[in-house]
Amino acid sequence: MGIPEAMRAEEGDETVDEIADEAKDAKQELKESTEAGKKVQQESDDSDKQR
Repeated sequence: MGIPEAMRAEEGDETVDEIADEAKDAKQELKESTEAGKKVQQESDDSDKQR
């Protein structure tokens, strides 16, 4: 029964790495979308001031 546990541990390690990679990607996407949102908001504010 020790073998399935060892296999499960290896699968768990891969899953942790995959989740870490996905979290890193998601964090980067969130940062980019936040920056884009701030830019759009700034442009919107600027156009409101021009009226």
